[in-house]
Amino acid sequence: MIVRHLLLLSVLIFAVLSCSPNSLSDFKKEGEASMLAITKELNAIHTREQLIGISPRLKELFNDIVDTIIEAREYQNSNPTHPSSELSDKNSSLNDHLRAELNRIYQSIEGGREIIETCQKIALNKLDAFEQKRAHKDAVDAQSIQE
Repeated sequence: MIVRHLLLLSVLIFAVLSCSPNSLSDFKKEGEASMLAITKELNAIHTREQLIGISPRLKELFNDIVDTIIEAREYQNSNPTHPSSELSDKNSSLNDHLRAELNRIYQSIEGGREIIETCQKIALNKLDAFEQKRAHKDAVDAQSIQE
């Protein structure tokens, strides 16, 4: 019985580790996939009711993007010798498409901006908390170096 649980645990750990990004390029691909998914979801929305109905999915996708950003920054901090990833034309194009869909929703659906901002709120608060914690740590590190 214990051997079976250990085997299952080993398989789960292997699956999690093998799915984890191991380069900034992998994080970039994850972020692009999330951006594309949000863009596709928004593209299908034409009414306030549809937007409200898809809100839980949008919250999840915005949270996925923030999780990817946080993981990438942590990876970059622990691997400072890895070069930063530049924005590609594909990423820029995805940004443009996503921005266009958001603007369409903001302009064509009454209360669309507020609904989208509500969907983003938890994810943005999580990112803000991470950045504040990181800034505090950087300040403490800089102060300890000066001493």
